[in-house]
Amino acid sequence: MVKGVYFSDHQWPGERRRLALLQERYDPGTTRRLVDIGVTAGWTCLEVGAGAGSIARLLADRVGPDGKVVATDIDTRFLEDAVAPHLEVWRHDITCDPLPIAQFDLVHVRWLLDLLPEREALLEKLVTALKPAGWLLVEEPDMFPTAAESLGAYHELQEATSALLQSAGVDHQWARNLPTILAASGLIDVGAEAEVDITRGGSRMAECRLLGLTQLREALLQRHLITEEGFDQGAACLSDPGYWLMDLASVATWGQKPSL
Repeated sequence: MVKGVYFSDHQWPGERRRLALLQERYDPGTTRRLVDIGVTAGWTCLEVGAGAGSIARLLADRVGPDGKVVATDIDTRFLEDAVAPHLEVWRHDITCDPLPIAQFDLVHVRWLLDLLPEREALLEKLVTALKPAGWLLVEEPDMFPTAAESLGAYHELQEATSALLQSAGVDHQWARNLPTILAASGLIDVGAEAEVDITRGGSRMAECRLLGLTQLREALLQRHLITEEGFDQGAACLSDPGYWLMDLASVATWGQKPSL
């Protein structure tokens, strides 16, 4: 819950399905980046906001029994089966709970910091958790592709959703600044890339977006940001195979903490 706006609520019936669809789409890119970084046996890794746990499990497989993975979330109900001697699950709020200092070879966070108003301070907190020569990988959404969306019912729904999230402190324009922010934090070998989808109505990713919007429906209506008819017409676009939309970008940025 962010200032009265529910988003990514693990108690909501469709949330596990939404997270599974996000994993299906974005895990391949995350996996490739982790391989490129060089995550290997014996590493100690931190997965912040682990969600349904797919990347935490992948990291546990890569680091093996000689390594360690810590998976955190404020609600760990989807991580209950993530059990291994070298995989720890912490019920943890990154905004207020402490993290160990200089303990991790890798810290990874995906689609979380943009939701939190104190995002840049939290990024510094993650950098502090890195060992010397440790790597930080941050993947966050940016809404710049949606500016190409033509006017119409879905555009109206996007605009209403954007206004709601901005009022709650969410920043879907922050990710484009991540390379500069990571470099300014003292990390070296900073790199970045972005993935942008053109999503078809009725597809699995359209279903994922619809599930996210459905969680926000009541807040949108209560704040009079859109009418019931406007919401339903915009949401219907996501179920229409004849409709194609510019989706959010996923911006990935990584950097290494200097060695002592």
